[in-house]
Amino acid sequence: MKSIPLVVAAGAALILAGCSAGPSRAKDHWSAHSVGPRMSRAFLGYQSDVDGEYVDYQWKQKQSINYTISRHLLNDNPENPFTMSADTPSTQRPNHSPLPNPFTYFHVESLVYGGLMYAAMGTFIPIPVDSLIATFSPGGGEEFVLGIQETAEPAGILLLTVLPGESYESDAMMTGWSHPAGS
Repeated sequence: MKSIPLVVAAGAALILAGCSAGPSRAKDHWSAHSVGPRMSRAFLGYQSDVDGEYVDYQWKQKQSINYTISRHLLNDNPENPFTMSADTPSTQRPNHSPLPNPFTYFHVESLVYGGLMYAAMGTFIPIPVDSLIATFSPGGGEEFVLGIQETAEPAGILLLTVLPGESYESDAMMTGWSHPAGS
């Protein structure tokens, strides 16, 4: 009987300790809104206030991996006078989409996760974790669809020119294929 008020008081203290009234709830340790940013910082190394959008962050990480592979595995040394160095990574990030170039979407990390899946279950399933997170982050889904549209555009134009009928020559139909949505 005496323990019931003590349990209620302890529960009320825990509930009140979890309340947050400040505007920066993502950095507040006692707020549920801080769980996502803290997990992404711990597991992915991503800090939204420092690194910007996750789509750009994961692209920079992939470029860093490419640089490391070219330096250590392909023996690309800029101080070697007998080899041409490819020290200039591409400055423009392509659309975040598996098409037209699936290597930039799947990258080395999916091969590593596929190897882990193969070791655990006996089936090689390459899972591009960073790319999937970036696809579901703000702006990633639009780029995903835009990359697929840009890849399908030549096939659509070819299909329109091969189909019988007089409307395939119209500018309205060709404009729909030559200018993807949103541009």
